[in-house]
Amino acid sequence: MILAFASVILIFILILIVYIIVTEKTPVIILGNTRFTVISPECIRIEYSKNGCFTDEPTMFAINRDALFTKFKTYKKNKKLVIETEKFILAYISNNKPLSAENLQVLIKNSKNDNYWVPGLKNMRNLGGTIRTLDCVRDEVDLGDGLLSRDGWYLYDDSNNHIFTDNWVKQNPNKNNIDWYLFVYNTDYKAALKSMTKIAGFVPLPRKYVLGAWYSRYWPYSSKDYREIVKEFKEHDFPLDVIVLDMDWHKEGWTGWSWNRNLFPDAEELLKWFHEQKLFVTLNVHPSDGVGPHEDMYEQFMKDLGEDTSTRKTIPFDAGNKRYLDILFKHTHIPLEKTGVDFWWLDWQQFEYTYSIPDLKNLKILNFYYYKHTQKNNKRGQSFSRWAGWGDHRYPIHFSGDAYTGWTMLKFEVPFTSTAGNIGCFFWSHDIGGHMGPRNEEIVARWVQFGSMTATLRLHSTRDENLDRRPWKYEKYIEDSIRISFHLRSVLFPYIYSSVWQCYKESVPLTRPMYIEYPENEKSYENQQQYFFGDHFIVAPIVSPGLGDGKVAKQKVWFPNGVWYNWFTGEKYLGDSEKIVTADINEFPLFVKGGIPIPTQNYTQRMTTEQLKEIVIRCYPGEENRLGKFLLYEDDGITTDYISGKYSLTEINYIRNSDIVKIIIYPAKGSYKNQLKKRSYVIELLCTNKCGSVKINNKFANCEYDKENFINRIHIKECSIRKKIVVELNVTEIDNNLIKKKSILKRIKSLLGVVPGITSVEEYFNKVDNELILERLLEIFGIVFEYNGSVITLYNDSDIVENNLFVVTVTDILNNNREVILKKECKIEKNTLYKIDLKELPLIQLPMGFVSLRTINLEFKIQKQNISISKIIDKKINYLSKWNLAGPFYFDVNIPLSEHNYEPEQKVINISACYKGLNDRIVSWQKAEPDNKNIIELKKYFDFGDVIVYAVTYLYSEKEQEVVFEIKCDSKFEIWLNNKKIYTCEDIRFFEYEPIKIKTVLKQGNNELLVKFGKVIWGWWSYRISIESQFPVDESYIKF
Repeated sequence: MILAFASVILIFILILIVYIIVTEKTPVIILGNTRFTVISPECIRIEYSKNGCFTDEPTMFAINRDALFTKFKTYKKNKKLVIETEKFILAYISNNKPLSAENLQVLIKNSKNDNYWVPGLKNMRNLGGTIRTLDCVRDEVDLGDGLLSRDGWYLYDDSNNHIFTDNWVKQNPNKNNIDWYLFVYNTDYKAALKSMTKIAGFVPLPRKYVLGAWYSRYWPYSSKDYREIVKEFKEHDFPLDVIVLDMDWHKEGWTGWSWNRNLFPDAEELLKWFHEQKLFVTLNVHPSDGVGPHEDMYEQFMKDLGEDTSTRKTIPFDAGNKRYLDILFKHTHIPLEKTGVDFWWLDWQQFEYTYSIPDLKNLKILNFYYYKHTQKNNKRGQSFSRWAGWGDHRYPIHFSGDAYTGWTMLKFEVPFTSTAGNIGCFFWSHDIGGHMGPRNEEIVARWVQFGSMTATLRLHSTRDENLDRRPWKYEKYIEDSIRISFHLRSVLFPYIYSSVWQCYKESVPLTRPMYIEYPENEKSYENQQQYFFGDHFIVAPIVSPGLGDGKVAKQKVWFPNGVWYNWFTGEKYLGDSEKIVTADINEFPLFVKGGIPIPTQNYTQRMTTEQLKEIVIRCYPGEENRLGKFLLYEDDGITTDYISGKYSLTEINYIRNSDIVKIIIYPAKGSYKNQLKKRSYVIELLCTNKCGSVKINNKFANCEYDKENFINRIHIKECSIRKKIVVELNVTEIDNNLIKKKSILKRIKSLLGVVPGITSVEEYFNKVDNELILERLLEIFGIVFEYNGSVITLYNDSDIVENNLFVVTVTDILNNNREVILKKECKIEKNTLYKIDLKELPLIQLPMGFVSLRTINLEFKIQKQNISISKIIDKKINYLSKWNLAGPFYFDVNIPLSEHNYEPEQKVINISACYKGLNDRIVSWQKAEPDNKNIIELKKYFDFGDVIVYAVTYLYSEKEQEVVFEIKCDSKFEIWLNNKKIYTCEDIRFFEYEPIKIKTVLKQGNNELLVKFGKVIWGWWSYRISIESQFPVDESYIKF
């Protein structure tokens, strides 16, 4: 294929030598049954039609038919065509055949490996996209394709998409055509995204207030409760911008449109009161059941539809029917909007396709309709719904669904959020703390930290009395930590809103993967647990439990070129380096680029609506003679006037020349409604010694110095926003070792508490007798060892180890037999890392029942004291995998699981047997397949409510022996071995809990293991069981 392609390109190159290449005047070229439209240097539309009829109407993806590009070169003669842009060369020969590698090839210009594209070629190195929702997800899942790929191209197939006509959608009459958009960008990912939004529409600015702090909970709150909650937010010093009324606002039922007057007797007054508090309101809706006869507006709604109200029937909800939606909104949405509802939370989880247009997805058309509906009166459209796929970027913001409350979910949400930008989903809003699952106080604080550096900071949880996300419902140290993150969001809001404007203007995500900024650096692709937040912040959320009273945790961070500072402590990190960073519960790895003036505001409880009367410009030391610039963006926050240029930009510069630092605030350019005419400023220079002279516009001025935090602070009195301000001062950077030492001591205190009698930090090692705490203490000092399955990486970011010498010993323990596989002395200089490759020494997987372990031991000296630390770095366990399942059976959750007795536990099991199950349906045994983590997902086989399922497997033991079963699951369960019940668990379990260990005895020969699971948790239902034995065990689906 490659040789054939190369030969074709060579032929065309020869043609180009002979013939003149011209600059094309029209971007549309038709040759035979194929039409080419050049959209941009990185994008070309390729259509093929047997009958020569092409689609000119906009589709639900390609909304902008005016997106054209003419500055390209072309050669066209007879049946040959060449199109060349800055990014690609397309060669086509018209041979009256459908598009294939025989007649169409594209060469990617300036690619390292002469990358190319032909029809049918798979996109092998795609960087991922996003999925509709995190409902029923609790761990990493495949995110599908996004636009960005290390292959340097992506093909989007728009052939079967619906078209817009007469302000509505219909099936494409040319859906049998080929209608492709080929994006060719090499490593210019920003250009790729820009090209996508050129054809598919820009990512609009959300209303400003949705980017703030939200409170939401699925709980039957009353009007009185909501008033009290708002009061509590103020009393406990937490900002709040949006209040959410979940589905209890309406009459009983999944779908509802009429106020629940039992909870909200004064609903209209409540909405008015919210607005008086400068809060905005959204209501949760599940519209799938239509308008029933119990609704207040039923009579008029039915009359407008032309239906007989006396039938008391409910007309099926049909999002594909514009007339139906128009009448529905007239009677259900508009009256509520007139009384104070600001926007709608579309919580669509129901049937996938519309009735009137069977291949049109409900979510796709509803997101479009809700967004357009909320654009009335020059307001920005405001959606809040799950992701509907390609093209849905036009309707922000998006709600990621009912997430699990565990660490695995938080860890996955980090790349889930940043990678979504690869498909245009720039603004994910998450259920901060998780929607459902076990209560974990520490993880809520860490989730809030992550949420503070995403599109919205939205607290939400399900109807569980243990999961109220109001911060003051947690232990005080957790509440205090959460408050720090909420205040951070408020303070940083001018930077955040300016960065959101950049998303609209430049088509770059707010939370973006590192490779968007550094596509040529391999390091940018390696760590999915960090991302850029705007241009100038790197975020690496803590996604694992901490240790000590202060919950000290760690995260790996790669720093690109430049100089970076820890926002909380001021610790300095040089670019092009990789570090392990520790953080207690009151901080997280958040780094700002030195030399960039960051606009902030003083804390305010209404971060999105308070006028910016004083800007606090925060500057960390930059590199010498390198200009740092930031554009502060401001507008009215609500209307679409920004599209027509009604906004303001204030350029702020920072430059450092030796000890002279200059900050320039340029006059604001542009205007908008209710724009401030004057404001004051505060310049903060962090990580600096006390400054010398200060001048403001060439006049000497005062500077105050915060010696505790090493901050110089200059106050500038209120003046016109049109006035240029130049601040020049003589100042030097503080010795960052002072800051680092201070930060280390703070984290040690968080880890160990106050330890009396310490005269040097090294003496702390004498006080530690717990290996986990010792390991974390070493990490605080910058001594870290990690293992990724084949490579041990040792980091030394410290100067406390004698001679920087370490002795590494790797030992394998195979069924209690120990074998040293490596012992090595390493000299690791400060600020370096050392790698030991064990690819040629893989850990052996032992037979069923046996466990193999790999440990590492690190030895070194600190002040002549011998330090030795060991940990397990790899473990191979055998999981039972040959399961038969039978069910579902009825489960009354109000009755103990053990009191539900069905045939599989009453008789000797016959795998061929059938049983009477739920609703008298006949059920039989079926084989189950574990996933790649050896988990059996019961929901894959039994997608029901509260039910019981049985699982059975058979084990053969060569002799009688004691064994240990470890079980992890999401439900209540009971276990039988050889018809004898050996364990009952009536507690609700979650997979993240520690496994239950069950010691028992296998008899010699055949053994039957039966498990009964009772489902009580919506969404997740899975299990995994391991076995540890002294002698070999075999497993089978049937009796041996």
